[in-house]
Amino acid sequence: METKNTYLSFQEWKKDYFEVENKKENRDILLKYGVIYDLGDNLHDETIRIRIYKKGGHLEILENGLFSVGLDRTTYQDEKLEPIEKELYKWCNGELLEDTPIGLKGIKETLEEREN
Repeated sequence: METKNTYLSFQEWKKDYFEVENKKENRDILLKYGVIYDLGDNLHDETIRIRIYKKGGHLEILENGLFSVGLDRTTYQDEKLEPIEKELYKWCNGELLEDTPIGLKGIKETLEEREN
């Protein structure tokens, strides 16, 4: 029986992105990808571009050259892209990328097995 491995590696995740300028003309794109919401945006005032990862998540590129991402109640900023990408990927892997080999169905089955 062949099973489909749906694990998304860091390398696969980070290569599939696009960037948009932080301009009013791009509001529809930012809404579509969940970067901002109807009631307002949560971007830094200094954000010049937003990098949107097609498989989940986004980060901000600030006018001072820093990369920034807010996850839960913590904001990560760095001059280098990779540390910020790794934090975002770790968060997405726990929050957004649930379609893994065990997946939510597997977690439910494991809990049911424990009860029996």
